[in-house]
Amino acid sequence: MDKYLEALLEIGIYNVGLTISELLEELDDNETIEKPAPIKQDMTILEKDDLLSRLYSYAETCYNRELLEYEKTMISEWFDSGYSYDQISKAIFDSLKAKKMHLQYANSLLYSRTTRPTTEIDPELKAMMDSVFKKSA
Repeated sequence: MDKYLEALLEIGIYNVGLTISELLEELDDNETIEKPAPIKQDMTILEKDDLLSRLYSYAETCYNRELLEYEKTMISEWFDSGYSYDQISKAIFDSLKAKKMHLQYANSLLYSRTTRPTTEIDPELKAMMDSVFKKSA
């Protein structure tokens, strides 16, 4: 929250008597402030908190230890970035299968799964490769 206060001061908003709608209007008009990722509009705060607490407890169970505060923040940021509960829990589980007992590995898995471009395989090339490299039964 401090970076938002600093940004407000940088753009010259010193009047603390602004209403919330006026403040939001000022923030929307300013191009220099980094805006947080949107939360799904149909999800209530209670639903989000419930999903986050389930993810925290899932990660604690997988790693067999309590999560540190920065790890909880990391999971919350994933959720705010638009990753689903299933994507996050799968990344945590896959990091456990790889014997990596930390969330940084799950973070790299999430990032690579969403940024890696998908390409379609040319059917003619696939047929040629299958004929050259026949699988033995």
